[in-house]
Amino acid sequence: MSVSVVSNIFLALSAVCYLVSGILIIRRLSAPQAGGALPLRLITFVAFAIQGVGLAMLFGNDQPAQFGWALALSITVFLSVAVFLVESFMRKVSGLMGVFLLLSAAFSAMPVIFPGHTADAAIWTPVFRLHLLLAFCASGFILIAVVQAVLLVLVERQLKNPLAASRNTGLIASMPDLLAMERILYRIVCLGFLCLTVLVVLAIVLNYQQHGTLLVVSHRFLMTLVSWAVFAVLMYGRYMRGWRGRKALTWFWIGSGALAVAGFVYAVLRAAML
Repeated sequence: MSVSVVSNIFLALSAVCYLVSGILIIRRLSAPQAGGALPLRLITFVAFAIQGVGLAMLFGNDQPAQFGWALALSITVFLSVAVFLVESFMRKVSGLMGVFLLLSAAFSAMPVIFPGHTADAAIWTPVFRLHLLLAFCASGFILIAVVQAVLLVLVERQLKNPLAASRNTGLIASMPDLLAMERILYRIVCLGFLCLTVLVVLAIVLNYQQHGTLLVVSHRFLMTLVSWAVFAVLMYGRYMRGWRGRKALTWFWIGSGALAVAGFVYAVLRAAML
């Protein structure tokens, strides 16, 4: 049995566990007496560990793996579950975990259905795998932050609506308070920014090794630099100047948009021209 087949089995099993955990969390939100949080964390951790083994088999194997947008989504799911598992031990994030785990059930096994393209054996080096993993992690953390930012806006709107706030029911009502959600958001953005920083430095080093110059001008690299600069300003403003609310979110949306252009939009346009 090949490594890719075994990896797909692990990813499929993780999807089933995520689905079970997500359904149980949603049931617990509607009926708090349904059970404690510890069994739900345990099921989620088992799914997380199984998916981690499946992904590690792909990137730790010298045999070129198949990768594409489905693998990027699966890695994003893995990162999101890691973030919310940690946060679940610090404060109430059951509503957030319910949302992400239901999405995780759908996205974690995507590489099984959409395997993508097999990498060229000549480029499947440890450095290339590190570069690819950093790119997936950076985009993954920012995508998680986008979902978190949308939920933050929804909670803020509910709090501004007296009628909706008085009901205090539903999935949105189960979210943490705004300050906690905002802290989670910018911690995720900070992780994405760190991955993006290492990715840019590694790209510069690789450009110098392969082309003898620090910068090779390309659409993707330029937009990545723009997004890095925007996130750098956001991190400075957030942690040095105390930016909050709409001002910080505006910089976040600009940086996320630039990163989306650098990655997903560029990939679509390139595929259309081939």
